[in-house]
Amino acid sequence: MTAPFFVEIDLSTEPLNRLTRKIKGYTDLGRIVGRAWPVLFTFESAVRERHFHEHLTAADIRWPVASTVRPRMVDHRVEGNMPGPAEAVWWPHRYQCGRVRLIDLDALAQDRPVHRRR
Repeated sequence: MTAPFFVEIDLSTEPLNRLTRKIKGYTDLGRIVGRAWPVLFTFESAVRERHFHEHLTAADIRWPVASTVRPRMVDHRVEGNMPGPAEAVWWPHRYQCGRVRLIDLDALAQDRPVHRRR
C-alpha cells in the first residue's frame, strides 16, 4: 500500500499565517494531479504545532493536513526514546481522536478525487 503526501519541515522561520496560506498552493497542486493528498508539517515544539492548528481552524482549512513534533537532535542523535514518523505521531487537523500512524492518514484523506479546474 502506498500513502502519497506532501511535506513541510517547519524551522520556525515563517509566521504561522504564512504556513497556513501555503496550503492553497498544495490545494492547487492537488487539483492538477486530481487527488487530495495530505500536507504533513513537522514542528520543533508542541506549542507551535498547537498554534498552527488554531490558525488552520481560523482560516477554515478543509484540505487534509496533519502535523507532528520532531524529536530533538543532540550530537546528530535523537534525544530520548521517541517513536519514528511511521508511528502514531501525526495529528490530523479537525480530528479529535488522538494521533494516528502515517499509513492511517491515507484513510483520512481517502485519496479522494478532486475536481480539476478548467
